Amino acid sequence: MKKPSKPAKSKAKAKPAAKHNVPDLREIVESLNDVIYARDVHGVCTYISPAVERVFGHKPADLVGKTFAHVIHPDDREYVAGIARTINGGEAVESEHRILDQQGRPRWVNVKAHPTFRNGKFAGAHGVFFDVTERKVIEEALLESQHRLEEALAKEQEAATTDALTHLANRRAFYSAGETEVRRARRYQRPLALAYLDLDNFKAVNDGLGHEVGDALLVTVAALVRGNVRSTDLAARIGGDEFAVLLPETGDVAAKTVMEKVSAALRETFFAISTRLELAAAASAASSTGKQAAYGGDPGSGSQGGTLIAPPSPDVTTSMQRPVGCSIGVLALAPEHQGFEALIREADQRMYRMKRGARKSAAR
Repeated sequence: MKKPSKPAKSKAKAKPAAKHNVPDLREIVESLNDVIYARDVHGVCTYISPAVERVFGHKPADLVGKTFAHVIHPDDREYVAGIARTINGGEAVESEHRILDQQGRPRWVNVKAHPTFRNGKFAGAHGVFFDVTERKVIEEALLESQHRLEEALAKEQEAATTDALTHLANRRAFYSAGETEVRRARRYQRPLALAYLDLDNFKAVNDGLGHEVGDALLVTVAALVRGNVRSTDLAARIGGDEFAVLLPETGDVAAKTVMEKVSAALRETFFAISTRLELAAAASAASSTGKQAAYGGDPGSGSQGGTLIAPPSPDVTTSMQRPVGCSIGVLALAPEHQGFEALIREADQRMYRMKRGARKSAAR
């Protein structure tokens, strides 16, 4: 019986797969909008892709055979030189800096650079860079907006805690700090003192010489107080012509020593101010006496040759001739004080007792 024969093997060879049209590496590089480049050990460009002309306007032939120094933004050349030294040391670097396009306009680029080695020796560098100007413009606009917002918030915070005229702490900030310091003093058994200041005869300055002069006086007082207390003390304008100083880590005797220094500076300044006010009041009174003769005619007829300024009233003139002064009440935190409100209230009362005593002495 015959064995079934095996099927004949086909002698035909398999056809090779059809070749696809694959572009070579140069075609790929030259089609990119990212700029590919290479340079030698001296920084001289040995190759740069055509994208440099499409994106930045520079012809490759104008760059090959030269260093990139003339296209680097002048303000970034030192930075780029440092990057080049790093690459020459054998490290890959990614950086962002500005270059100048063909028309001299600055453009931001992101650069990824790698050292090139031949036979184990550094032979130059190669890399890619692309335009990131639009992103940088957006980032800078965002940073500028953030900076403006931070400034606005800082000003708002300052306005919430600072007296606009004197730039001392305001009442709100002073009370907040005072409550904190009282709690701290109680907890750690540390001394704390408070001084309350009120100007004497301030109303006469405002009424007799105007609010601008009154404001200038308040600014002067604020500067003297701030300049004669310690850096650890907090000076504040509580309102109107009232000021206060919080003195942490300070007992009664030390607080009085500090405020004596403030008081001496104020007395010296007030003496000069009072002298000027007396002269101003005297000049004003003399001027008002001779106005009718100086201008001629009846002051009420409207026929004067100039503007007639109403003379100050006798009460105001007399008040202006009294010295400008300041009454100060100093008080240390004691166990009977229930809190900061009680401390500042008693300091205020002590200050008014001193003010009344000064008036009685002046009357005698």
